[in-house]
Amino acid sequence: MLFVISLLFFQEQVTARDPPSVYLSKIRTYLDPTASKSSKKIRSLGDSTSTQVLRDLEISLRTNNIEWVREFLGPQNNGLDVLIDYLTSRLMVMRHKLEMERSKSSLDESGHHSDWMVNGSNGGTTSSSNGKKSSFMGSMSLKRNVNASSEFDGPRMSKWMRHSTKLKMGDTTDDIHVCIMCLRAIMNNKFGFNMVIGHEQAINCIALSLVSALFSFREKVHFKSCKTEFQVTPIYESKC
Repeated sequence: MLFVISLLFFQEQVTARDPPSVYLSKIRTYLDPTASKSSKKIRSLGDSTSTQVLRDLEISLRTNNIEWVREFLGPQNNGLDVLIDYLTSRLMVMRHKLEMERSKSSLDESGHHSDWMVNGSNGGTTSSSNGKKSSFMGSMSLKRNVNASSEFDGPRMSKWMRHSTKLKMGDTTDDIHVCIMCLRAIMNNKFGFNMVIGHEQAINCIALSLVSALFSFREKVHFKSCKTEFQVTPIYESKC
């Protein structure tokens, strides 16, 4: 009898987490371009980084009862849309970083190419290699916003990075990885599974997360990118 009471108390402690609105309010703050100018909004985030907020959300989605998940996904919170909007923004930042790395690499290779041309060598292979990379990155499109790449070019990206610093946003790769973990947790039940599968932008973001992880891994061995790939693959397996 004592064991049963203890078990019930433990279950109550596990499920007695913050309501979905607490997590979503913070995620919406990260998405708000004016939040970094508001000391009140900055204070509302506390000391946690965006990655920690997402980790706490993932734990709640995975351990709370189905009613909590339904409340998160319901029309009063629109949790899936908010999560996908945040994942989309982080993927755009990741794309910009990858483009910057590719451009830097291209400049370095162009320097070598010029040296080869001076020495009478052929640089055709380098040009072909760059063409493949450009084509690969060109496939990373975001359907919701056709101007996704231009929105994060130059000064706007610098502004976003300052925004991220003020709001203590975590590492982009970490955030993408934990967002995918949140989607997996949502899909642990039939209700959440159907919502994710029926959400076109969610599927698009999952695919882009895999592409991003694979490209990061191809450029440099990145353990977190590997973990993201392992999270995404079972989602596609379950869809098939």
